[in-house]
Amino acid sequence: MHFVAYHPDSSTGGSFIVYRLYASGGSGNDEQNGGDDEYQYYDPPNGNAPYYWKAAPGYDPHTDGCYYYYADGSEDDAQWYAIPQ
Repeated sequence: MHFVAYHPDSSTGGSFIVYRLYASGGSGNDEQNGGDDEYQYYDPPNGNAPYYWKAAPGYDPHTDGCYYYYADGSEDDAQWYAIPQ
């Protein structure tokens, strides 16, 4: 993942795109989505490296965060990404 701080008070122009992970049902733990035990593949359209992600039990990946690892890695490389509040 690639993260950049946005400071609207110092911007003079341009644009930016915000991407948000989506899990069916909002929590990523339903049968159709593979449950919490399976990582979901994501290939960002902005050129950042593709990665796998999964929700943690009891956490909403939209508001709390998720585990992720880059596609060229393995589940052993997984890290927690907390959604900034």
